[in-house]
Amino acid sequence: MTYNESTGVCTLASVPRLDNFIDRFTKERQYLKGVTPPTLAWYKYSLQAFSTVLQHEYETGQDLKAAVIQRIRELKTQGRGNN
Repeated sequence: MTYNESTGVCTLASVPRLDNFIDRFTKERQYLKGVTPPTLAWYKYSLQAFSTVLQHEYETGQDLKAAVIQRIRELKTQGRGNN
């Protein structure tokens, strides 16, 4: 998989399909680290929950952090986040 070079903080925005990245990430973790199937599922669902944040490029780390915090708030109001 080839990634486009980017000047922003979130480099996942340049990945053609985030689903491809998630699949590759979980396969690499399984192969390299030997993580368990429940851990793989956790990775998959966690990354999918933040896909709206990960699909954008951010100029600074602070902008990315603010977007992640906002997404956590949204998930909590939907009853999907940890308390």
